[in-house]
Amino acid sequence: MGWREKYWNWEGTAEELASLADALEKRLFPSLPQDSISPNVRLIRGYVTDGVVSRAERRSREAIFGFKQLLELLVARVLLREGWPLSKVALLVRTAPEDQLIAILPAPEPTKAQQLVAAFGSPAVTKESRRDLTATPRRSSVMVAAKLSSDLVSLGNFSGAPNVKRTVTVDVAPWCHVTVDVDALQQLDDLALERVADAIRASLAKAKLM
Repeated sequence: MGWREKYWNWEGTAEELASLADALEKRLFPSLPQDSISPNVRLIRGYVTDGVVSRAERRSREAIFGFKQLLELLVARVLLREGWPLSKVALLVRTAPEDQLIAILPAPEPTKAQQLVAAFGSPAVTKESRRDLTATPRRSSVMVAAKLSSDLVSLGNFSGAPNVKRTVTVDVAPWCHVTVDVDALQQLDDLALERVADAIRASLAKAKLM
């Protein structure tokens, strides 16, 4: 069971949120510096004020946080460590879908004990592979994917995933190149081609004046 499924229905106070976020950070980011500031109530309240973490639900005199705020807090701390301004972090957590926020976070690395238990249960384990299990794990593909998603979002691609398209470039002249999406080009009829030509002509005329 992943941490998302485990804490999907989690609820707690600001103190409990800080404690859980601290524990999860240590699992998700085992290489964090020892002097890294741990999540605390004061920090959470500041994030709420700045719109980085959404407000808790009021129940009588208690402010109760849930999985949504836990996810926002973890993502915010990742992005802030990467140099994002608070305003941009707040915009992201308000607009990005939950799956994209989760993609920014790496999957928890299995502990060495879990690796050894799983490995020794397999008949294919060799002496060399057992020795490899005690070494420091390399950066996982999940962490690489999470970094990619974070970088794309920082560049304005809030989907968090690269959009790959097939294009064809027509060299009209040595100084003029027209690049068109292949799939769109195949759908163009004669009327659409005329409109494209008119649009390009008008765009060039405007650019010349500028």
